[in-house]
Amino acid sequence: SGDAIGLANIVGEVPLLAAQIDFSNSRYRQLRAYEQGYVKEGVGAGGCAMAAYLYRGWQMSQLLQSIEQLLDQQSGLLNLNSD
Repeated sequence: SGDAIGLANIVGEVPLLAAQIDFSNSRYRQLRAYEQGYVKEGVGAGGCAMAAYLYRGWQMSQLLQSIEQLLDQQSGLLNLNSD
């Protein structure tokens, strides 16, 4: 719904970065729902993905592994189950 390219054209030359987030192979159906369009994305997931890439050089597989590890740790508190 946002027009980042249009805004960048108005402002002038600015670098644009985009995260190629892919949760389609996640063990968690909640993350796979992201790929089906059930999650409204602002800049949270993309910003985290970009920070992980720029700070640690992480690829999507490393980011997904880390997110799933966090969900594994919190699954009892959040009532989440991996498939």
